[in-house]
Amino acid sequence: MHRNVGVSSCANAPCPYHVRGPNRAPQPPPPKPWSEEAPEVTHVTASKKFKKLLAKKDHVLTFFYAPWCGHCKAAKPEYLDAAKEFVGDEQREFVAVDCTAGAGAQALCGRYEVTGYPTIKYFAKGKLAFDYAGGRKKDDFIEFMTDPKPPPPPVS
Repeated sequence: MHRNVGVSSCANAPCPYHVRGPNRAPQPPPPKPWSEEAPEVTHVTASKKFKKLLAKKDHVLTFFYAPWCGHCKAAKPEYLDAAKEFVGDEQREFVAVDCTAGAGAQALCGRYEVTGYPTIKYFAKGKLAFDYAGGRKKDDFIEFMTDPKPPPPPVS
């Protein structure tokens, strides 16, 4: 562990905690936005586009996320793989909304009361039907979109 005691012990030698300038290790490039790497998932940043999409499809599963969210990063490849199974399906669509992607996306997330990430909601015939409460693995998403059913009522 690096300790800073008065004069830095690494003043005369390269130190990974204080390297500056041309000797600094190159930083990896930032990850591509999900919208640029996953054509099987429709990415939405504005309410008008979302409304049009809902009018076209009977079953829409929407993944509201933030790019920095660890749970979102874990579920993303599973969601993407499930979406690949439905490419070309006339009635079903997998959608993603980056809630940090600007005013339009933030308004859309606010409209559907997204307060945590990821939030996954199911829309049927153009209207919000219910929050998705299933698993976050490929097969869970596929099973759900094959036969969408609301979650069981809470036990009192």
